[in-house]
Amino acid sequence: MKIKDLMEMPIKGNKDDWDFNKLSDEIQKYTISQLNGIDVIVKKNNKKYAIKKDYSQFLFFELKEGENLNYIGYLTFTHFNTKLVKNPIQVQEIEIHKKYRRQGLATFFYESIHNKYGYSLISDEIQYENSRRIWKSLSQKGCVVILNTENNTVTECYKIHNVDDDSIWCNSCHSIFLALVTKHHYFENLEKYLNPTNEIK
Repeated sequence: MKIKDLMEMPIKGNKDDWDFNKLSDEIQKYTISQLNGIDVIVKKNNKKYAIKKDYSQFLFFELKEGENLNYIGYLTFTHFNTKLVKNPIQVQEIEIHKKYRRQGLATFFYESIHNKYGYSLISDEIQYENSRRIWKSLSQKGCVVILNTENNTVTECYKIHNVDDDSIWCNSCHSIFLALVTKHHYFENLEKYLNPTNEIK
């Protein structure tokens, strides 16, 4: 079933029948009723956006007049096995429709998923240039830490200039990840948490 077919009916059934993780050249239009509701509404630059979690992906919409929606992107994820942070999910892919790019929306949706759903977002093993820019931007706005799952430690805050990206994203760095976390929710003592000599139990 293709996106255009979903225009005529509410979303139901098996997730394998849905095709939301493909963006058409033309903006696909929906209503909130067709989606059986949405999860949250967020606002950026006087525009409203809606997010809906669907199995292992988040769907992004621009909220138009009434309950009309423009489908503008998605983020796919998998659950991540670590006790270093709470509710970890690993980002697999994010795509924003070409007509909505270069507006900071990818970073905005990372933040919105973290703030509204309570997930710690974990970087993928391989990062393309656009994804690296997202993590750089996130590090300036929120708390991004470096996880070492092999040593079971959180080493330091990731900032725009203090870490060599090759030490995070390389073919042999399968145990090093970035995580978007919330200081006061996920650890009581920030200094102890960020000290590389302290193991996180």
